[in-house]
Amino acid sequence: MNAVPASAERLTVVCDLDGTLVDSAPDLSGALDTVLAEHDVPTVPLEEIRRLVGDGALALIRRALARSGASERCDAGRLLERFLDVYRYRLTRESRPYPGVPEALRALAGLGYPLAVCTNKPEDLARLMLGELGLDFFGDAVVGGDTFGFRKPDRRALEAAASRAGGDPGRSVLVGDSRTDVETARNGGVPVILVSYGYRTDSIDALAPDFVVDAFGSVPGVVRRLGGAGAAG
Repeated sequence: MNAVPASAERLTVVCDLDGTLVDSAPDLSGALDTVLAEHDVPTVPLEEIRRLVGDGALALIRRALARSGASERCDAGRLLERFLDVYRYRLTRESRPYPGVPEALRALAGLGYPLAVCTNKPEDLARLMLGELGLDFFGDAVVGGDTFGFRKPDRRALEAAASRAGGDPGRSVLVGDSRTDVETARNGGVPVILVSYGYRTDSIDALAPDFVVDAFGSVPGVVRRLGGAGAAG
């Protein structure tokens, strides 16, 4: 595991969205099922969707097509626009924050930690989801997969999110659920907290994060250990 910061200065807490803050798989699955059915491609069981999410919608569609051998007859890029249109109108039909997420974010904000979201979901959909679910703790500090010409695991996505929050990119911690999040943190030289739930195929031991939490409600305590009690602590 990497060394953690020794300074008591406040950290910027950068959070992944899907699989970390929000269980969005049911609506991703519903939208994907609609698009696949329109092209006579077998749908994907929800539990399998949970293992395919994490690198953006285009990657999800490609994986679903490859699973059924439909990659040659279906252009994933053409399906993407339709998928995003369907998904937009069912973004939070079944998706919900994981237990303890609103309370933990409220606690972090109250302690003065800058908060940001760094996701590979399109920025406008990420903002819409956060608003619809009442997770309005991030202000303008939301970076999506299409915000810039780079995305996670590129460290610049993490750094941009921290900067948008008014924080120091070098004094950040990333909270996520997947290999992509671990690689992003490593590329940025910052600690990573991995939630034990979420969407991934790798074992937690294989990913070797700095910290693991079983519930998002444990994140504030870990952040305080990493970077002091915060501006108000």
